Amino acid sequence: MRNRIFMFTCWTLLLSAPIQADTLITMMEGMGQSGSDAASADVRAGKEVQIWSRPDNMARVMDNGRMIFSIDRGTTYMIDDEKKTCRSFKNPDQDTSGSAVMDEIEIRKTGDDRRVGEWDTQGYAMSVPLASTEDVLEVSFWVTDEVTSGLESYRANFAAMTTPQTAWMGKTLELGGYPVLQESQIGQMTMWSEVLSVSEEQAPDGIYEVPAGYSGCTAD
Repeated sequence: MRNRIFMFTCWTLLLSAPIQADTLITMMEGMGQSGSDAASADVRAGKEVQIWSRPDNMARVMDNGRMIFSIDRGTTYMIDDEKKTCRSFKNPDQDTSGSAVMDEIEIRKTGDDRRVGEWDTQGYAMSVPLASTEDVLEVSFWVTDEVTSGLESYRANFAAMTTPQTAWMGKTLELGGYPVLQESQIGQMTMWSEVLSVSEEQAPDGIYEVPAGYSGCTAD
């Protein structure tokens, strides 16, 4: 009888435990000329992107396909849904992930705190020297600590994908919250992204997998 009660209790706990949801980040991204303040003026001018994240896997979903960052397989997959094709790349070697570049980058508080969407944020800026040219990438970003869903998993996944060229992006995740608005300028070109929502959701089936029948690579 005691064994039956113990087994029933275990099953009850398992059935009542919440399913571990993935983190869904929905954002708008765009490009424009400097001085246009495109992100603040009208986020509809950009394109919507979804980023799904869970431990050891991320998927960046765009209108014509997605990128699957498989940390456990050590491979990144580029999926083209229109052509039904796939390309794969080995993830960067973390022994040479750009730590020296990160050490040279200094984050500055700007005092330009603002309301972004539903969140209060703090403004930061940094200057990123580009190794391939003499140009400097000027980055402004606004961080909120009011939303932290899945932040640790997202940060760990991002760190595993860091390269010397993207090392500066990882530093925006070191401030205790999500960077929900970011503007980067090089020359006259401005790139921006604004997070619209961060939530815990059950990921669609197969979101981290290469679809069956797509040519070019498999996720085996």
